[in-house]
Amino acid sequence: MGTSPCLYIQNRRIKRAQTLLLTTNMTITQVAERVGIYSPAQFTRLFAKIAGCKPKDYRNKLLDCCY
Repeated sequence: MGTSPCLYIQNRRIKRAQTLLLTTNMTITQVAERVGIYSPAQFTRLFAKIAGCKPKDYRNKLLDCCY
């Protein structure tokens, strides 16, 4: 796979979080918990590192352009 197991799992969690942010009305804290990250601050940092923006900005940016 070319990546460590830890990085692979982190990437999968964030990909799932991206889907949940766009397809549900769950809060960001609920999304974080659903993907297995129980610290909202840790989730936000990891999401920003992998996705390039904060979860709130990701949801707003993509929803604004679609509606």
